[in-house]
Amino acid sequence: MNPGTIMVITGHLDFTFHNNIEDPDLIEDEKFHSFHLIAIAESVASKNNIALTTGNYCWTMGPMYETPAEIKYFRSLSGSAVGMSTLPEIEEAGSLGLNVLTLSLLPILRQEYLINH
Repeated sequence: MNPGTIMVITGHLDFTFHNNIEDPDLIEDEKFHSFHLIAIAESVASKNNIALTTGNYCWTMGPMYETPAEIKYFRSLSGSAVGMSTLPEIEEAGSLGLNVLTLSLLPILRQEYLINH
């Protein structure tokens, strides 16, 4: 993925470790990620020549930069993008019975060789 990519969030992982210290499970549940709305978003984007990608959102505590080891860890559990917000809203909306579609604009690309503090 390149900077400026629009990602449709199709799953999520909670890396805050608030609830336990085990590896988080990938949640791809219709309750939190409406398959119907995802299909509509992909169709509309395609008809309008808007590039979309799909992926799994990794929620972390912040503020921080991810280390190369953390990036490798996130990827090993199917993570696609990392952020410090969004997931609480997804979970609350899903818990309220709302149909949820979440798009994330990826402003930066962090790869092992790009991280330089």
